[in-house]
Amino acid sequence: MVMGDTVKVLCLLSGGVDSSVCAALLKEAIGADRIIAIHIDNGFMRLNESEQVVQALEAIGLHIHLVDGSEANMQCCHPCHSIRR
Repeated sequence: MVMGDTVKVLCLLSGGVDSSVCAALLKEAIGADRIIAIHIDNGFMRLNESEQVVQALEAIGLHIHLVDGSEANMQCCHPCHSIRR
């Protein structure tokens, strides 16, 4: 199936090597303007890790949408968290 030059690709980035390399290869293959790159901070990332992911990928020319999902995750995990205390 051949796609047109205006079709965009959604790329979800965990911040790990696999998804970061995938995003970099996509950029080389189709151009940064056709990639919708999203990184969701789930609240379990290392300190400043999400910001580092965004900075690293922006350094190679990708625009990353950073979504803060930490509050939603923490609300879901709250019962587990109180058991550990």
